[in-house]
Amino acid sequence: MPQRKKSFGPVLFALLILSATSVAAEPPRPPIDLQGVRVVDLTYPFDEKTIYWPTSPTSFQLERLSYGKTEGGYFYSSNSFCTPEHGGTHLDAPIHFGEGKRTADQIPPEQLIAAAVVLDVAAKAAADPDYRLTLDDVRAWEAKHGTIPAGAIVLLRTGWGARWPDRKRYLGDDKPGDASNLHFPSYGAEAARFLVAERKVGALGVDTASIDHGPSKDFIVHQIANGANVPGLENVAHLEELPPTGAWVIALPVKIAGGSGGPVRIVALVPGSSGQEKVVTPDLGKVADGTRWTVSNATAEAVDLEGRHAVRLKAKGDSADGIIGLALINGLEFSTGTIEIELKGKNVRQESFLGVAFNVADAKTFEAVYFRPFNFNAEGAFKGRAVQYIAWPENTWEKLREGRPGIFEAPVHPAPDPDGWFRARIEVGEKQVRVFVEEATEPSLTVNRLAEGGKARPAGLMVDVSDGLYANFRIVPAR
Repeated sequence: MPQRKKSFGPVLFALLILSATSVAAEPPRPPIDLQGVRVVDLTYPFDEKTIYWPTSPTSFQLERLSYGKTEGGYFYSSNSFCTPEHGGTHLDAPIHFGEGKRTADQIPPEQLIAAAVVLDVAAKAAADPDYRLTLDDVRAWEAKHGTIPAGAIVLLRTGWGARWPDRKRYLGDDKPGDASNLHFPSYGAEAARFLVAERKVGALGVDTASIDHGPSKDFIVHQIANGANVPGLENVAHLEELPPTGAWVIALPVKIAGGSGGPVRIVALVPGSSGQEKVVTPDLGKVADGTRWTVSNATAEAVDLEGRHAVRLKAKGDSADGIIGLALINGLEFSTGTIEIELKGKNVRQESFLGVAFNVADAKTFEAVYFRPFNFNAEGAFKGRAVQYIAWPENTWEKLREGRPGIFEAPVHPAPDPDGWFRARIEVGEKQVRVFVEEATEPSLTVNRLAEGGKARPAGLMVDVSDGLYANFRIVPAR
């Protein structure tokens, strides 16, 4: 009989329903409307930069077998690859630390297709690189979001994904063959035991190299999870793009018979809102092509850097001369709402000014919030100049600092690595702008707007003097 083609939607819908009814001990939840989901890739590519455990004897290897025109006149490409099981974005099968437990091929697929629960300890991990999730952290999450459902895939966000693929920053040490001095956050034993034994979750995932923290010598979290046939997901990417609840995760590994783990492609399905809120996720890879963005007073280059699809903007001038680089999204009209973005500048004095612009009437009339990373950890008055609000052309930073010092610029807290990626969330209201950095619950800067709000106008990226990197740009207009 001829085979009938099936669309993506019904097949995935059936998988999600299977997962919901197979692993959840509570009543089935309403199915996801696949027309309204955003797909987030939670997987790092496998290449020469892929991070493996320091004692791994080899790393990822790709050997080209064929590439080009064949004798028959058609193109043909083929490669051979080799990799240890445990490296990059991968799965730890229960057999990894659980004698007699399931191997990679024996894990039921429905255990790896489940509702996501995202626990965020990035702020605590920023202060303590060896931080471990506590039971109190889990209790606090449940007090806010409800009981973690049975069968859920728990994902722990520590903020360490911003360090990928810098081996020393990510692992805490880059000495080959030596795993005795690693430093990175992860799960604590008490929290893991509660999640596995009491909440009966389906899997534990984390955006670091292990579900045990770096200094661990006994890998107790692995013992707890794998011993209960709960797999681990390690080096999970882009957890900052997931909400605490509401997303679904599909984490299907290479089906290695008898395997203790293996590479896994993880994706998340993030539902849209009820239709009253539109989330805009502009494609930063298109900034340079001139079709979806308008770039002025700057050059743009799409780059894949440290696991991010990013854009590098380089200013063509200096604000002191009345020139600021802008990259605006064509067709977007933004009035009030939230702008979220990851940024990376550099710790070079007077050489790093980057942020976002909104309420843009033209290249010289707009509001903006931008950062000076070189002041994140500065001393004295300079530390108070880490984040700045301006409203051109009347309210430049020079005029504001001279006429109203200390009001429209401030230090940032927590202070990120001035040479690394950091997250910013800018809340634009009718009368006020608030700026949050990383996972802070209190704003670093709160100002009254100096330009008329309420008008729907373009928004986008801004750069001054030098260059900057931008990734994971997300705009949520107010309802």
